[in-house]
Amino acid sequence: MHSTSGPALERAGDLAAILTKLEPGDVLFIDEIHRLSKTV
Repeated sequence: MHSTSGPALERAGDLAAILTKLEPGDVLFIDEIHRLSKTV
């Protein structure tokens, strides 16, 4: 399981870096996703 928070993802590249490291069966939890930047 991987977790992060919405405010920690400031650029689209931040999210892309996390997504490319995920393996099949992994779970990504984004806490406070409602605070995710619209540019991401």
